[in-house]
Amino acid sequence: MTLAPREPEEDAELRQLWNALDVVERHGTGVLLTVDEVHRGAAAELRALAATYQHLVREERDVALVVAGLPSGVEGLLNDEVLTFLRRAERHTLADVPLPEVRTALRSTISESGRQIEDDALDLATEATGGYPFMIQLVGYHGWRKAEDDKIDLHAA
Repeated sequence: MTLAPREPEEDAELRQLWNALDVVERHGTGVLLTVDEVHRGAAAELRALAATYQHLVREERDVALVVAGLPSGVEGLLNDEVLTFLRRAERHTLADVPLPEVRTALRSTISESGRQIEDDALDLATEATGGYPFMIQLVGYHGWRKAEDDKIDLHAA
């Protein structure tokens, strides 16, 4: 669902969210809203979502919100004068992933997908991430994209 900056009570898509909550709450559960890769350029959409979320919380609806993004993007949103609810949110900063875990994750993801990675390529890819979560995704993506056939070699890494 793409949200434009509108009043929640006038927004058909957001009314659908209310209706969905009615259904799932009857079954003893709720709705988890997730937003990935937030950035300052999406502030208008986040304002619409924030207004809706705040209405739902005031009504004591069974709803939760998880927002993720790179530190620079999150910091920009924290300074937004309308999105003050983010300042009160519980924040979690991902730590670097130990390189042995990066190595295991890269190898298992690649092999479970029917591909292979050479040991020297895996060493290079692991080191290139520095354990930084976003870099794990980025290095994996580019190695996968540059692989020939089903093998990631040193050149692809």
